Amino acid sequence: MKQILVIYGPPYSGSSHTGLQIAEHYNGIPLSLGDLIRKEIREKSKMGKLLPDYLQKGQVMPQMLIEQLILESFVKHQSEDLLVFINFPKNQFQAEAITEIGASFGFEMLQVVALVIQEQMIIERMQKSNTKDVEAIWEKLEGYYTNVSFVMNHYEGLGKLSVIDFSEDVPDLVKKISEITGL
Repeated sequence: MKQILVIYGPPYSGSSHTGLQIAEHYNGIPLSLGDLIRKEIREKSKMGKLLPDYLQKGQVMPQMLIEQLILESFVKHQSEDLLVFINFPKNQFQAEAITEIGASFGFEMLQVVALVIQEQMIIERMQKSNTKDVEAIWEKLEGYYTNVSFVMNHYEGLGKLSVIDFSEDVPDLVKKISEITGL
């Protein structure tokens, strides 16, 4: 069975690192929207030529472009057994697109794992990383919570949402996620 696993977490939660660890541990393919966009731009693809305008102007990219990125990801990785989406989808439209397009390639949504972390820990991690633009991080964090609530409600309604409180020490997060997902 070909499966989709989604790993979510706010900025500085470790979700990107965790998603990469899971993908590596289970020979899955890690996919993040930022990486997909950077790849298109770097390769100067037809879509890659359109994307910089949106990024430079700080505009939201049309859903049509995002859906095309999702489709191309499934086309490219259709022979894989596990795709790990990291902090992506960003909204309910994208969540539905991943589920529907994935199903057309024989993929099933395994689980969405949301990492929850206390704001104080986020602040401590920002300070350790010497983040200069703290205001931008807070805006990003606010945007994350606004958008992700719709996505989480979508997956919770499907019975596919699990939450891990990452504020406490989780010694082996990969093992914990494996227990939740049955991988």
